[in-house]
This record gives sequence, structure tokens and C-alpha cells, in this order.
Amino acid sequence: MRKPKPRSIVFPEDRFIQSFYDRFPAAQQAPLDLASAGPPVARKFALRQLELVEEGRTPKQARSIVDREFREAGLLDLPVSLVGLVA
Repeated sequence: MRKPKPRSIVFPEDRFIQSFYDRFPAAQQAPLDLASAGPPVARKFALRQLELVEEGRTPKQARSIVDREFREAGLLDLPVSLVGLVA
């Protein structure tokens, strides 16, 4: 008798994280700071976007707002070694 495959754990922000990586594929290659207590940029972006969606904005509106906020804060800057990887 085969045991059933465990169900996948899906968090509300997962779709926004995937969308972030679709838009910024080089971000998947960026090194993670394992000494940092904070989440990676993709998760920060997705959590902020989710927050705005829960306040009543559409996902597209929220993405535009967060994109602008992160660009102004310099959080979407890619390391020089990854610039050539951006599609």
C-alpha cells in the first residue's frame, strides 16, 4: 500500500514571489545573506505587495507601488556580476 503524497504547503505570498522572480530572473541567482535575520528581497517585495492587496488594491496596482518603493530605496539593484543575466 502506497502512502499518499503529502500536500504542498502554499503561503499567500507565494504567487507574488513567483511573479517577482518572473520579472527579475537574476534575483534567483543573487546570494543569500545567511547571517541576516531578515527575509530575502523577493519575500520582502511579496509581503509588501500582499499587504497592499489586503488593503484593497489590485495585485497590479500593489506591484506598481511596491516596485516604485523598492526602486527608490535601492532594494532592486542587482549585483554587477548578475546584470548580464537579466533577460
